[in-house]
Amino acid sequence: MSNIQKFVLLILGIIAIAGVVIFSIVRDAFVNKPDYQVSVIGRGEVNFVPDLATIRVGVTTFKFDTAVKAINDNNDKITKIVTAVKALGIKPEDIQTTNYNLQPQYDYSNNQTNITGYNATQEVVVKVRDIDKDVSKINQVLNASTTNGANQVLGIVFDSSLLEDYKEQARIKAIESAKSKADELAKATGVKMGKVIGWWENVIQSPDNPNNAYYGDVGGKGGIGGGAGATPTSADVQSGTMRVVIEMNLNYKVK
Repeated sequence: MSNIQKFVLLILGIIAIAGVVIFSIVRDAFVNKPDYQVSVIGRGEVNFVPDLATIRVGVTTFKFDTAVKAINDNNDKITKIVTAVKALGIKPEDIQTTNYNLQPQYDYSNNQTNITGYNATQEVVVKVRDIDKDVSKINQVLNASTTNGANQVLGIVFDSSLLEDYKEQARIKAIESAKSKADELAKATGVKMGKVIGWWENVIQSPDNPNNAYYGDVGGKGGIGGGAGATPTSADVQSGTMRVVIEMNLNYKVK
């Protein structure tokens, strides 16, 4: 084969390769069109009055000379508290013992350790319902507890039996907000939005999600410290309002 023939074949080969490359580029442009997307975030917020309050009260008895006496005294006070709380209409299933503790008290002197008495502690959790209709139920439970021997009020947590409904309302509001924002952005940029092809949810604030710095806003929880010298209190607790805040991110396909 002459040099001219080799040169012609080389040129034809280059042209063929170039044709394949150009065809691939054109085919990719028509078949595999770029998938442009845009994400829009909307926020929904729902405020509500809690209808549940969970109250944790405790009794600590100090320096009884025997463990049996410490436990018996503690049990007697807890029994009086539970009886008084039930008399207010609290159901047995809404009363639960969460802590039961007995420990000796030591005295360290002259390189010796001596037991000087026994301390007993019990904690009871009381769930108060329908506080949105009558918030005084909380105060009644607290007053009945402290009057009958409770020397610790360890916390009050507010919640709602309709929390999932409120979260759904906040979710829908967030979606509507995102859609409205998408329409405004489309008009401002001259872009046509396609269908929603994905979304994700972010719970910003909710009573069942305390890790998002929920408590300390509106509503929430608190505690009243107490010890052996604590005296009965006249409670005046207000439930306030609470809220659920949810963000929805909608992922649109751009036409």
